[in-house]
Amino acid sequence: MDRQPDVYLFGQVLGAHSFLLKDGFLKPDEYAEIQAQHFLPGGETGTAATVLDSLGVSMRMDGTWIGTEVAPMLQAFYRDKQVDLSPLHIWEDDPGVMEIVSHRN
Repeated sequence: MDRQPDVYLFGQVLGAHSFLLKDGFLKPDEYAEIQAQHFLPGGETGTAATVLDSLGVSMRMDGTWIGTEVAPMLQAFYRDKQVDLSPLHIWEDDPGVMEIVSHRN
């Protein structure tokens, strides 16, 4: 990003493992197939950056230290977007903060 960003974001940045379940949410002691799986930016700051970029807003994102598993995904996801990740510190010996989310059709 060559110019001053429109917004500075600071907060939770993480990787979200998102699973779409084939037959909806499970009930106790049930089994379900996974229809699709995605690994995307999450946390309030990661999500805000994605939404703001879709509205044409440029930003500099700072917050949670990101790890070796999360960093490549974030860098690839935001590569063609107006999001400057340079303030984020990368842990060299930790995969990073992640969450697991499931949803249904």
